[in-house]
Amino acid sequence: VLADGQFLLALKIPSTSSGLAGQLRGAALVDVYTTVDDENGAIKTEKALSEICVKQVLNSKLESLDDLDKSLAEESDGVKDEADYAPVYIVVTVDETQAKTLVALEKAENFHLTLIKAGD
Repeated sequence: VLADGQFLLALKIPSTSSGLAGQLRGAALVDVYTTVDDENGAIKTEKALSEICVKQVLNSKLESLDDLDKSLAEESDGVKDEADYAPVYIVVTVDETQAKTLVALEKAENFHLTLIKAGD
């Protein structure tokens, strides 16, 4: 159940590295960074949003990486199979202002996530 004024938003991650290279999982908190040109034409990085809650991380087949982790844990050998662990999409909980910012950043393919707190 979402709090009043909260929404779920799905985003396509611009690159594997911007999605924390497969380390990101549900229930994590992330900061969102973007790059902008300053008045001198130099590129600088700035924080666009803080403490965004990640609900799910999905691969190209829309499989949850959390579910793949559970399947791996249940296997007796513990060796990763041929499952796709590359993050392609994330589902986050946001308010309307955060949603607008993230949609614009996704359209520009100009965001990078940093992990503040790993999921439980």
